Amino acid sequence: MVIKVAVAGAKGRMGYQVVSDILEDDYHELVAVFDLHGVGEELTQGIKINSPDEMENVLKEVKPHVLVEFTNAAAAVENVKVAARNNVKLV
Repeated sequence: MVIKVAVAGAKGRMGYQVVSDILEDDYHELVAVFDLHGVGEELTQGIKINSPDEMENVLKEVKPHVLVEFTNAAAAVENVKVAARNNVKLV
């Protein structure tokens, strides 16, 4: 089974490393990325950067199994709530 992953904070140092690792792994599929910077730009392989404000709708659309959270503490609080409402596990 391939695990569908979304990454919050994808343009940061750690977030981008996670994105790179996911892309190299046959057992994970990158389905969405979120960041305040570069919204609308393609980050990689046809995956565009979504605004954190779009997270609720994007998670409903792509239905990831996991959200990897690499933002700041204030943003993380809201992202945890959004993930929980959408039955997405959080890392």
